[in-house]
This record gives sequence, structure tokens and C-alpha cells, in this order.
Amino acid sequence: ALASSGAHALSSAVNEYFDRLIVIIEQYGGDIVKFAGDLVFVVWDGAVGDDEDLEYNLLCASQCALDLQEKAGSHPVKGTNFEFRIHCGLTIGVLESEVFASPSHAHMQRLYHSVSGHCLTQISELVDLAGAGEIAVSQDVADFLGEMAVFDLDDDIVGGYMLLDLQLEPSTLEAVEQHIEDSVSERLSRRIPGMEEEFIHPKVLGFLKHNGNDPTQIAQMRNLVTLFIGMTSGGNSVNWLLEVQSILDKCRCPIVQLINDDKGVHVVAAVNLYESVPDSSLLALNACRELVDKQIGCAIGVAMGPTFCGVTGSRTACRWDITGAVPVRAARLMGHALAEHLQVVIDSSLLSEPIAATRMSLLKEPIRVKGTEEPIAVYRLSGSSLYAIFRVLENPSMDICNRTVQKVRKSINTAIARSAVIVTSGPGAGQTLVCQKAATLSDLVPFGHVCDETAGMAQLARSIAIWYSYAEPAFVRAQAAVVLDHMDNNRWSRAHDECVNLLDMAIQAGLRACFVLRRIQFLDSFSLSIIHECLKGITFVVANQAKSIYRRSAGDAGSIVSEMGASNGDYSRSSNNHTRRARRRRRSRTARMNGGSGGKVVFLGCHTTLYQHRSAEQIVNEITRSNSCFQVKTVELSPPSIQQKKASIRQTCDIEASDRWIRHNFGTTAGLCISSLIRKANRTLGGRDGPKGGEGTPAREILTTELRLDVSGDDPNDLSGFGQISGGDVMKLTQSFDELSPVMQIFLKVVAIASRHGRFDVPKTVALGVTNDLMGITAIDSSRSNTIMKELEEMYLLRSALDGGVEMIVFPIPALSNIVMDVCTPVQIQSISAALIFRLESVQYVNFKIPFMIAELCSVVSKGEGPGTDEEDMEMYWRSGVHRFDAQSQDWDTSERDSWAERISQSIRLSGGDPNSIMGDIHVQPAIRTDNVPTCLLSLKSYVGPISFGPIGHTLSAISRTLFQAYGARVRKDAEQLQGLAFAITSATKRYKDEVKTIESILRIEGQPIAALESDGTALIEKECAAIESLYRLSSSAEDIAKGAESFLCEFVPTYVVPRIERLRCVALSILANKPDFLTLIASETLSTAFQKLQGRSCWKDSTEDALMTLATRNWKPAKVPEYLPQSYYWTVCNLRDAILRQRGRVRSKSAVWRHESTFDDMAAFLIASAALGASNRRRGGCRRRSM
Repeated sequence: ALASSGAHALSSAVNEYFDRLIVIIEQYGGDIVKFAGDLVFVVWDGAVGDDEDLEYNLLCASQCALDLQEKAGSHPVKGTNFEFRIHCGLTIGVLESEVFASPSHAHMQRLYHSVSGHCLTQISELVDLAGAGEIAVSQDVADFLGEMAVFDLDDDIVGGYMLLDLQLEPSTLEAVEQHIEDSVSERLSRRIPGMEEEFIHPKVLGFLKHNGNDPTQIAQMRNLVTLFIGMTSGGNSVNWLLEVQSILDKCRCPIVQLINDDKGVHVVAAVNLYESVPDSSLLALNACRELVDKQIGCAIGVAMGPTFCGVTGSRTACRWDITGAVPVRAARLMGHALAEHLQVVIDSSLLSEPIAATRMSLLKEPIRVKGTEEPIAVYRLSGSSLYAIFRVLENPSMDICNRTVQKVRKSINTAIARSAVIVTSGPGAGQTLVCQKAATLSDLVPFGHVCDETAGMAQLARSIAIWYSYAEPAFVRAQAAVVLDHMDNNRWSRAHDECVNLLDMAIQAGLRACFVLRRIQFLDSFSLSIIHECLKGITFVVANQAKSIYRRSAGDAGSIVSEMGASNGDYSRSSNNHTRRARRRRRSRTARMNGGSGGKVVFLGCHTTLYQHRSAEQIVNEITRSNSCFQVKTVELSPPSIQQKKASIRQTCDIEASDRWIRHNFGTTAGLCISSLIRKANRTLGGRDGPKGGEGTPAREILTTELRLDVSGDDPNDLSGFGQISGGDVMKLTQSFDELSPVMQIFLKVVAIASRHGRFDVPKTVALGVTNDLMGITAIDSSRSNTIMKELEEMYLLRSALDGGVEMIVFPIPALSNIVMDVCTPVQIQSISAALIFRLESVQYVNFKIPFMIAELCSVVSKGEGPGTDEEDMEMYWRSGVHRFDAQSQDWDTSERDSWAERISQSIRLSGGDPNSIMGDIHVQPAIRTDNVPTCLLSLKSYVGPISFGPIGHTLSAISRTLFQAYGARVRKDAEQLQGLAFAITSATKRYKDEVKTIESILRIEGQPIAALESDGTALIEKECAAIESLYRLSSSAEDIAKGAESFLCEFVPTYVVPRIERLRCVALSILANKPDFLTLIASETLSTAFQKLQGRSCWKDSTEDALMTLATRNWKPAKVPEYLPQSYYWTVCNLRDAILRQRGRVRSKSAVWRHESTFDDMAAFLIASAALGASNRRRGGCRRRSM
């Protein structure tokens, strides 16, 4: 309930209660040594064998436990109907306290504290024994207290005693008080000044030191990959921790906590905890793989998702901790691993980062874990060590920023064999999508490289070599292996030089490649030099065993210039004494030679503007180094308009989206909208990202019968933000904020609080004034304000515009407002809101929005602990805003006026008012759409033909999509579209019949014939085609089409499609085993080579990756069907990869979307079917299909 209110709501509720408890604990001299979730572990330490000291410590602890239950036994949680209650355990014994020093700590703190001992097991059992409001004590404690204590003598209590009261003499009480004073003084004398900082991560230490923040007010929501690691070896725990810590540090997975209790020794660690890390799931799985390979003795649970990170405790005793569903799930998966003797159990949440899929293999049976209603799919580590295929990108099927795409395309579609372009914009604006589209439109296959500042030197060389290691020419593959060998042995300079040679050889061999460099601002200098040398065409003197010198120019990668007697491995730069005119002639000749070879290398850089990081211009300068031989163009990407977003949804999802649906999800100008909106639309439809709820599920977002995405109502508590964007987008936005200076962070917090989740524009002068108020100085004077605004606008974090002569600022990415709000402390929210109200009152007449902003801020202040705001003041602001809105909107378009009236209504409801009484006739009741498309139509829309069918799957997808469209056309009564759809389904049905006959002939030859003829003499194939033709006719009503959809999914697919899949799989396995050269006779060289790659490795994932990379490097594309079909329906290389390697393991129900489970066998069947149908089409003249 609290998590949905933000990180600090949860943090404040927990820490407020901890503060009450800790005050009492410190009064009795207790030493808090550990927080673990909602557990506080307190000790009273004394000398071993000193019974008097032990007695006084026990009396202190007993009095403390009784006082805790009396004064803080329950604590109501503000804003909810819940309350916190405590149950206590008390025991005595020897406790081992150890400080663990990290030998390497590049990504974590140096020191960790751990406690262990038999008493930990006892205390855990006693806490479980005690109920809420009770204190359970051990037998030793009861014996020690004797007649001084009152116990519950209930015979049903087994394993301990319930302490009810203490009866102490006044002299004893005085002695106890003196003991508390002496023990606290002695403990403080043992403190080592400054040593505490060694137990704190430097990033958290910075939080604590900045602006004097209260430690308990430091909290964030971050997208973490959490590892819960349990020790299973029987050796020394310290040695085990040393080895585990070194691996975790190398994989940038800092340790959160060490636990040594009755359940064993455990380590809690998380990637993305203190820094935003690309490919975080891959790093986590690499850590798991190394822990397993080194046989350290671990049982590991892994889960990923939004997690609360913050300080738990009070100002005097606290620790940095993580809480939430993700670490709990990781702990339970570790428990399952221990119970089933597994090494690693991985949650399906890691599949949200596709690159992790190759490292995961689905466990056969779903498992039940505590906290989940249904069994969940879980995974183990696969035997695969490859992930190149997940670097392959493809053309997005939507029109996105076409003007920018054309600029990039124009720069790379030249006769020059080497080119580079950098696309720059804010976080998540779509730079990668633009590069993908420009590359594929230029007939190039984009291969991604994620630049990482901690990935080491010459990191780009590895990605280049991996791509060319799948190339067709053997000498190119050999050179790629040389580069990889140098990289593996940290020979950076040799890797650099050989990589440049590799690029030259590939160009001369006629190979074409495109490398998309994401986050190029983090690319190392060696990698930038590789780009530089490749673009200019470098000349090397290379001495090999034959003592030949190879001239590596832009035009000739392998011409022998001369021979000399140099030693092996000797490199030097050749002299260049040519005149300027000779160099120009050489460049001209080079261009002609490159054009003749047909080879090409393109580098497309995706640049995100971050504070104090290299700008796009600086990167260009580093690459060119004032070299006039070549240029690197910079293209700036602007955020898409609402019309572009609607067009992208139309092209990708084949539906329309209402303005209200887009506004409800991500606003009108969010840079993240294109990719995020597509994912959101697919979820609403039940697409590849997951089905919508079944029938009867109250869904706010619906698809109407007119095939338009809309919102069924308007819930004021449902605001766009953290939960609606992907973990990758959260990482980008969080990183952008983390990199800013303190003044900029405060400035953004002011704008976030004022804009009310990005819904209002904020006067610039007001935001600057409040920032100065908070900083206590003129932090942003008039001379600096323009500079800071310019920097924030260049980073696309803010945007300014004039409104009524006043400069207003707004978040271009509304989701950023929510992420900034997640790092605002409650104290900051209260103080900033109060300061904003004061300054906004002077400009409230600038436009009608400001009064509503003030009213919402008044509501925020009234909920705090400070002086509240009268509801009459809020009503005054509401009525003022409504009056000004009514006057300003008289000439507006009706739809725009209604849209703003709805937003105003929402603002009033958020502040606790009644829109009907405030707005009167202006109030617009949100339309409640109930005419949503039947569930069977949603499932039909998302149906994709099986992989094993090859091109027949595309035909089936075309049929199902046409049927879906026919429903909307019938509801809209669009006769012209209905006529075209009738022709399309007739054409697709005829083609389906021909393709099925071709496949059945192969199945018959390979011993998998169709069943015998039925008694009426009608062949099953004819009956199958008749069933397809009966699904839709021009005269069909909407109800008939819906019935046809249900018949297709519930009868046709199970009856005809599924059995054929099984037969195709059997044939594929048989051909793989007995006829490895089968495809050589009927298929193209690309398909036959890919088929042979399926037999090359023991790990099926690696074999599948080899086959897919063969298709990718040779730019293979499936043939298009005559009917228009969005790219997401085709079995392209990327779609094949996602379906086969990302095993989702979903359980199909009646209301779920039909998804054919994909296996390794399907890849082989796909290649066979594609080859057979391709050969059949060639025999018939290749009609009816178009290449992509």
C-alpha cells in the first residue's frame, strides 16, 4: 500500500517507527548491530565469564523489551488502516563479531560487519515463538532472572517462556542505571574516529554529507537485479566470503548485507544499486556463472525489478538496505535452490533485458513460491557463453522521426566505404531506433555495441571481431580470431591495430557492416582511435613470418608493397612524403576502389547528453583529430510529436490511439513515448509482451470496437511514472539525474514538485527563486540562470517556452518528473511546496493553470506536519482558475477545451475537491467506454503463425490479422475496406492451400504423412482449407467475425496447426541426424549454411545463435506476403531469436493469447520449410512474394 506512494512514503513510515524503538533501546544501553528488513538485532556485550556483568546486561535487556512493548508495542501507519506491532525474543550466549575487509572494493565499501553464534539460532526461534505484543525468553534467561521476573506459565508454550514483568529492588534499579552509563561510556571510548566511513559505500556517504541530509530521509526506487547467495560449502565462512566478494566486485554487484543466522551464511548483493549500469542482468548472470564455475559452494536466487533503496533506522543507528518484492522473491528462489539442490534459480523478470536470455534455460516445471497465487516459470543457468545475436538490431516497422532518419541515411548512402554519424538527443528519445531504421533502409544489418566506461580498453574491437567471426570468407574469420585473442590477453595496442586491419580486409572482401554504438559518450579512447584509423585509411608496416609489408590503405587492405627483413610482430608507421596533390589523387582512387569492392563499414553513434560528459561535438573532434580527409556528421534528434506517436502505433499495432490514451500514458511530448507507447499498446492488446486480463477483468485501457485505444475512466490516483516505463528507461533517466550538480538537482526537484507529475508548466522565475530560497544563497543568479537552463535544455531534461509573455519550463519527458519525485525527501516536498505557494501567488494571473497548481500544493502542505492550509483557500484558487479557463478557452476547439476541462477536473479531485460544484457547466465527465473488443478478437490480433511453418506462418498471420481488421471495418461500416479485406483473405487462403500441399509432400517423403482419408472421401487438406475459407465472407456481420475468430483459435489451430507442428519437428530432428546436407540441394547457400550450423555445438542455444548469426551477417530477410503485414508478424532474425532463445514458459489458459511454444526443433523446421517453399516458388516462377 505504501510502495505505490513512492520511495519516501515507505521509508518514512518504517523509519518513523524505528526511531521510536531506537530511542528506547539507547536509553537502556543497547547496541544495535544489525538491521535485516523489519528486524532489529540488539546486543548488550560484556566480558566472557563475568556473571555480574552478564546479570546487569540481562536486566537492561529485559527492562528494554518490556518498555518497548509498553511504549511502542504498536504504531499506526499514517494514511493507511494498518499498524506496526513488534514481537521480541531474548537470550544469552557467546556472540562472534567479525569485521570483514574487502581485498578489492572498486564498486563497494571496504568493510562489512558480521555476527554469528549459537545464540542467533536461539533468538530466531524465540522471535518466531512470540506473538505480537509478547516477549519470548530462553531457558537460560529464565534461570538467570529467577524470582525477579514474572512469566506466563501456560503449558502450551514449548521452547521458551513468555516474560510478563520484572520486580526489582530500588537498589538494583540504581545499579542497573549506573551500569548503563558505564557501559555506554566504555563503548564510546573504543570507537575509532573515521572508521565508520569504511563501512559505508562512497555514494551513500556523499548522500549523507550533501546539504546535511537526515540519513533517514535518503531513499530511492531503483531497478535492481538482486542476488541472494547462500553458502553450501562446509569450509570456513570468511574464506568463502573473500572469494564471493571478489567476483561480485568484478561484476559491479555490490554487497548490501552479510547474514549469518540459523538459516546459514548468506550474502545479499545487487546490480544497479549505486550506479546505473547497462546490461545489468547480464552482469548479474556473469557473476552467477563465475561463482558456479569456481565451485565455491553457492545456492543463488536472482530476481529483477523496482526496489526500495534507502537508509533504515534513525539518525543515531541506521544502515543502507533494500526492501520490496524483488529481494524477497530472490530470497525465496534461493530457498528453492537449497531445497532442490540447485545452484542457481532465476526469475523470469530478467527476460526484460533480452541479452540475458542466452544465459537462461527454462526449468521444466513451474514452481510455487510464497507470495504468488499461481506457479511461476523459473530458470537455471544455460551452458551458453554467447550473446552476439542479441546485439543484432532490425528495422522498426514504424515511421519514426523520418526527417532525422533521412539525414542519417543520406550520410551513409554514399560511394565512400567508410562513414560515421552521431545522433544526439536526450535520454530515451529514440536515437537507437533512428540508427536502426537508417541502417536497414540502407540495406545494412545494424549490430549494437553498448559503450561502458568500465568495460576496459578497446572495447569496440571485441564487438567488431565478434561480428566478423561469423563472416563468410575464412581469412576474415581468422583475422577476427586474432583480434579476440589479443583482447582476451589484454594486448590493447595489438588488438587496436589488428582490428583496423580486420576492417580493411572486410571492406576489400566486399563485406558490409554497421555498428550502432549506444552511449557513445562512454566509449574509450582506444575504440575512438579504431574509428579514426578506419575512417581515414591507415598505412601500417606489418612484418610477419614471410617478412612482407602490407599497406593498409582505405582502398587496399592486402596489397604487398615491398619486402623487408623486420622481426616478427614489429609495427611502425610508414612515412608519407607525398605532396598534397598526390594525397588527393590517392583518396580519389581509394573511393573508386571501395566502390568497386562493394564493402562498407558504418559507425552510427547514439549520444545522450549528460552533465559533465563529452558532448557530441567533442566526440567528433576526438574521432577526426582535425583530419580533413573525412568528416563525422552530427544529427540532432527532436522528440516526436503526438501525431508521430499516433502514426507509429497505427503502423506497428495496426490500430488507432486516442489523444486521451496517449495523454493518460505518457503526455504529449515525452521522448520515451515511441518505444514505450508501443510496448504499452501491445500489453493492452495482449501482444508479444503479455496478454491483457481475461474476460471480466476491469481494464482502464481498452480497445474499442472501432479498433481505437481508449481509456475507460479516469482514476486520479493512476498517474504515469515509474511503473509505466521499462527498467532500461528508468536506468537512463536515473543516470541523467545522478550526474547533475547539486544545484541542478535541487532545481529539478522544485520543477517536479511544482509541475505535479509533469502536468503543469512552471514559471522560470518562480523555480529559480525557490531554489535560491532552499540553498540559502543566491545559488542561481541572473548571470548563471541562462547557462544552467541552456545546459538542462541541451540534456533534454527541461524545455522552456513563452506563455503570455512569461517564460515557462516543463519536463519534455513526463516520466522524469516521477523519477525526480522519488528522490525528494518528505521534508523537501513540504518546504518546497510552501515556498512555491508563496512565490506563485504573485504570478497566479499569468494563465489559468497556475491557480490549480497552487491548490494542489496547498493540499500537499495540508497533509504535512506543519501548519495546514484552509480548504477555503483551495476552493478560492479552484474557482479563480476555472473562471480564467472559461474566459481564455471560448475560442478554442471543442476537443481541446474538453481535454483541458477533464484535466482540471482531475486536478480538483486530486486535491480533494468536487469538480461538479466547482466547475458547474464547464465540468466534463470522462467518457466511460465499455464497447471494448471481445477477448477472442484481442487474442486473434496477437496471433503469430508458428516458427516451424516458415513462410506458411506468415500467411496464417496475414489471415488472422485480416480477420481482426474486418471486425473493425464492419463496426465502422467501411464498405471499401471490407471489399479489400475480402480480396486479401481469399488471396491468403489460396496461397495457404498451395504452401500446405508443398509441406505435406516433404512430410510424406520423410515418413510423416497426413492421416488417412475420412469416410466421406474428403481429404483433410481440403477440409482444412474449407475451414479457413469459412472464417470470413463479405456478408459476415461483426458477431459472425467474432465467432470466426473464436473458431480459428479454439478449433482450427488445435485441430490442424498443432499436429503439423509436431510432425515438422520430428522431420527436422530426423533430417538433422541423418541428412545434414539435405538443404544443400534445395536451399540457398545462406539457409543451407545456417542449417549446418545447427549441428555444430553441444549447447543448443549456441548452435541456434550460430545459425541466426549466419543469417544476420549475410543480411537474410524473409520474403514478404502480398498482403500488408507489420514487421512484428514476420519471422525475422530478431523475432526468431526472441521466440526461441527467450523461453517465457507461460501457461496457456482459455483467456490467454495463443502462443506456440518454440524450441530448438522449430529453428530446424523453419529452415527446412523456408527452403522447400522457396524452391517451390522458384519452380512456379516466384510469384506472389516480395522480398523485404
